[in-house]
Amino acid sequence: MKKTAKKTAKKTAERPIMSGSSSACKSRKGAVEKQTQRNRHQRETIAVDVDGDTVVLDAAFTQAVLKVSVLRAARVHARFVQRVDRERLAGYKSYFFRETDRHTMYYVRGRLHMLHAMRKKRPSSPMSEDVGVLSADEAEAVVFSTFVYRLYNRLDTVVRWALLRRHVADAGHDPDTEAEPGRWEEALEQLTEEELDEVHCAQRCWSPCRGGRRVEPRAVRAVAVQPGQLSGFFACVEALRRRGIKVFTGQHQVQGSERTRAALESLLEQGGDGRTALSRLTRDLRDLPAAEAAGGASVAARACALLGAVPAVGPFLQYQLLLDLIEPRHSIFRGTGAPAEAGIAAGRFEYAQFGNGSLGGAGLVACGKAGAFKGAAGQQEARRVARALVRYGGGGEGGGEAAPLGPEWAESLEGLCPLPEGVASHLPGGAAVGWDMQAVENVLCGIHGKKTPAAIVASAANEGKPWAPNPCTDCEYDDLYGGVG
Repeated sequence: MKKTAKKTAKKTAERPIMSGSSSACKSRKGAVEKQTQRNRHQRETIAVDVDGDTVVLDAAFTQAVLKVSVLRAARVHARFVQRVDRERLAGYKSYFFRETDRHTMYYVRGRLHMLHAMRKKRPSSPMSEDVGVLSADEAEAVVFSTFVYRLYNRLDTVVRWALLRRHVADAGHDPDTEAEPGRWEEALEQLTEEELDEVHCAQRCWSPCRGGRRVEPRAVRAVAVQPGQLSGFFACVEALRRRGIKVFTGQHQVQGSERTRAALESLLEQGGDGRTALSRLTRDLRDLPAAEAAGGASVAARACALLGAVPAVGPFLQYQLLLDLIEPRHSIFRGTGAPAEAGIAAGRFEYAQFGNGSLGGAGLVACGKAGAFKGAAGQQEARRVARALVRYGGGGEGGGEAAPLGPEWAESLEGLCPLPEGVASHLPGGAAVGWDMQAVENVLCGIHGKKTPAAIVASAANEGKPWAPNPCTDCEYDDLYGGVG
């Protein structure tokens, strides 16, 4: 049954500045300046009823978030569906939905290649084939590779590792277990021009030439690191670091290389029962009971708590890992018949966890203050804000239905959201790409550094620095989704 969000608006009364002697206030000048700052944004609020919970949002920041979301959704549609000329998108970042993020598309392709190899099957292209129910070993491999991807989160690191493996093997060493970084440094010197082109295409920014050599855009080699390959991967990473090559992005990881390594090593530690921590974690995730059987605690929340038991994995990474693990093409939950499966699908509209950026964005939408939400209590309040945005921006729809960022936005978004059938879909009974908690978390992260609603909208209209769409991302899209549109 659809849930309706009740919307009301009101002016929040401004506290008058009290007059009096200099002893009653530090200075009239200072008071006037404060009054002027308050008047710049006279706070109008919107009250949204989310299943009986009244959430109050700042009206101006809320409208700015929706305008930004409309712009970005339109760019996604123009880029991947309408296929407009790249020049028409230059200067405008056309990302919004997680399913069209280049790293995420690459990671999905990598896991699918891995699963096909484990089954000794030739991978399909486009890779839209449903792999069905995963075995225990396959599910563990998906969980492990997901941790590697998100802890390092640098596409060219994985691509370099994949390319160097051949040269390590040609030198007579096992690339899965070769733990001597020097072997991998030697392999770096043996990369061919074509392989260096591949690394070039894995970079964040792309140009049609590399050192005077023309390079065609492509969907780069997609691989996933499996548990038995960790020693070789670590040696490769150390070799890259010795050469001054960045191995992970600092945007999401701040714990440093040693703690990152320790987090992955902890997954392979054996317990008294002879099972690895990875094996137990995968089993516990797949065996999660339905919310009703767990006293009402959401499936997504309990899954994130399990993922958070791994060192250096905080709330934001827990949520990103969960979204990877429920990706429909290789979901570890799909088809298992586990009671939690329906809850995983519904959680897309009810649950999210936030990093510092999206916490700041939630604070702006709630009360115009980026620093309003902190710690566990801040996570809960940010979740209330995000749920309210899903209901309000989606015309009151939620709880498992794809919200189209309407109806007041329908004219702007007609044909844009959700994306066409087959581009991205969720678990059975779930939704296609739409206005959900992961889309809201994404846009909240993007606005946290903006001080006014006008600055938010202006930043989306033009991000303020030169940028052009990477054509390799379009190739990744075509390889995964088949060039739908």
